[in-house]
Amino acid sequence: MEGCKKLLGFLIKMFETARFWVQLLNAQKFERPKIASMSTLEMIAREVGVSAQTVSNVLNGKNKETWGSTARRAAKIREVAQRVGYQPNVMARAVATGKSRVIGLVMYPHQLNYSNEIENGILKEASLQGYTTKLMHLSHNATATQIAELAEQCVAAKLEGIVALVIEEKDMLRLQRQMGLVGCPLVFVGGIPPQNSLGVYSDVPLSVRLGVEHLVALEHRRIGLLCGPAGSLTQLHLEAFHAVMNEFGLPSSEANVALSHWSDADVIAAAANRLLDAPEPSTAIFAVSDVQALVTFATARRRGLRLPEDLSVLCYGEVPLLAYTDPPLTTIIQPSSRIGHLAIQSLIAHIQSDEPDAPLRPLLVKEDISLVARGSTTPPATS
Repeated sequence: MEGCKKLLGFLIKMFETARFWVQLLNAQKFERPKIASMSTLEMIAREVGVSAQTVSNVLNGKNKETWGSTARRAAKIREVAQRVGYQPNVMARAVATGKSRVIGLVMYPHQLNYSNEIENGILKEASLQGYTTKLMHLSHNATATQIAELAEQCVAAKLEGIVALVIEEKDMLRLQRQMGLVGCPLVFVGGIPPQNSLGVYSDVPLSVRLGVEHLVALEHRRIGLLCGPAGSLTQLHLEAFHAVMNEFGLPSSEANVALSHWSDADVIAAAANRLLDAPEPSTAIFAVSDVQALVTFATARRRGLRLPEDLSVLCYGEVPLLAYTDPPLTTIIQPSSRIGHLAIQSLIAHIQSDEPDAPLRPLLVKEDISLVARGSTTPPATS
């Protein structure tokens, strides 16, 4: 187990180093933004075929009734603006409106999984719409008092809204309550958003189906599912997994599913061992996070199993380094950057809405989910 911990620690450091450079490079894109000028607006207006005033109104979210354009044309204006590097003058706008134009980004420290690409989408869309972002860390074991203090910090910083990025269900509910008390708009990204909340999340049943179908095509029959902790997201994974397995007439019971954790190596390793200690052990494990997949690699090797001959592994994930593990990991790609863009768009639309008390509904993203097959999945040694 100590070796497993060391391996996981080493891999996490690799991920964090890569993530640092990615974020640094992305940050450099925003170091010298182009301040919006009339010539920039006119250039966008000419390409789209509308007036410069309409472009200004769309990009600033003002006078929607006078846009004189369809939703498709408004989307085209934003697309062209992003391509030409449009950046509104945030300071001037803040002075004119009396608003901070700052959005908080709440996340756990050392967060891995697919959140990096979501962050990139959040930063780009926020910048495009004239907002800056403030990073705020939330402890995995945060108390109710700490979450209340986080809400007070949001008020003190005059944040216009919050994006909560890939946090656990219990913290979603507490954040929703506290932000509601202080009147700070909130959107959840990743996981299943609570009722009456803004949120953006990808299609879990479709993702699970892609993974199981890939393993079945390789002639695996004993497939194990390695989940996160109990909660609505895990329940959705379980329901989708059992449904697809039943379609193929494959065994689907408590024996081939295991609840674990998102980052605790000991808990993940114990769950992987349960799948491998079953009377009919799994020949393939579908992990719902990249950390779980990496711990499964280490756990299998400690048992003397060959990868992928004795055990195939696939997971959700789009961190580039997953293509360089040994063996390279087969992954299910989520439209993470787009999810980040949509999260900011929905939050800003709510902030600027004339009906702030209107019912809040999450957005389900079904497009652009795909599987990238690599060396970690092959036919079992004995079919």
